[in-house]
Amino acid sequence: MLKVLAQEGKVLSEIVFVGKKKKEVFSITETGRMEFKAWFDSPTSDETPRNEFLLKLFFVTSRKEMVQLFQERLEKAQKTYEEYKKIESRLEGLGDYPQKAIRLTSLRYGMTQLTSEITWLIEGILEHAHC
Repeated sequence: MLKVLAQEGKVLSEIVFVGKKKKEVFSITETGRMEFKAWFDSPTSDETPRNEFLLKLFFVTSRKEMVQLFQERLEKAQKTYEEYKKIESRLEGLGDYPQKAIRLTSLRYGMTQLTSEITWLIEGILEHAHC
């Protein structure tokens, strides 16, 4: 996504070295800032989330397929949760700044959703794995 935004002139890309590692750093341009502000100030639209997992779940034909699908989803959800925990730890380690509580609240919303999904997936696997 950032590469597309760079092509559109909304962000700038710069290669920097951190030790010997090459890292691409992006910064927002004035055009990008104006577009972001317009989007941010607009009303929040109704969302129609596309959830490929639920679509596949709807079409499974056996408990075995369902358990495989659940296990795949569980691995991804747990990995994402661990990434969120790392981000949470980094944010908590920063000094106080005005947006810190808001950013943590936003992050924890996602963590709460993942926790619920992980529990549901584990229960589904346990319930259907031996059938």
